[in-house]
Amino acid sequence: MAHVQKFTAKQAGHIMAHCDRSATNISNEKIDRNRTALNYNLAQQQQPMKQSDFMKKRLSEIKVQKRDDVNVMCDWVITAPQDVQKSHSRLFFESAYNFMAERYGAENVVSAHVHMDET
Repeated sequence: MAHVQKFTAKQAGHIMAHCDRSATNISNEKIDRNRTALNYNLAQQQQPMKQSDFMKKRLSEIKVQKRDDVNVMCDWVITAPQDVQKSHSRLFFESAYNFMAERYGAENVVSAHVHMDET
């Protein structure tokens, strides 16, 4: 299952903090903080910068209207099907990441966090 949501620059900071778990007030009750260390970012080697720094840099390289209501980032949530074995989940998410990076350009990927801490 895949879901996409668009964000303005102002909103993007909140979703990036949620994704990398740097937010202090996460209201998602499905997050088990004891499992957060199991999360990983598939884009870490391709894009090692802090997410907000990368987004600012990337937006400076392309033409973007300077308005508060302009969407500057999309957040894709990709959920592994229930029939994917735990031993194959990383391969599933790597394949999904490779597909998205090829489709939208690896140079546009801010991060690719896999959350193993959500129930």
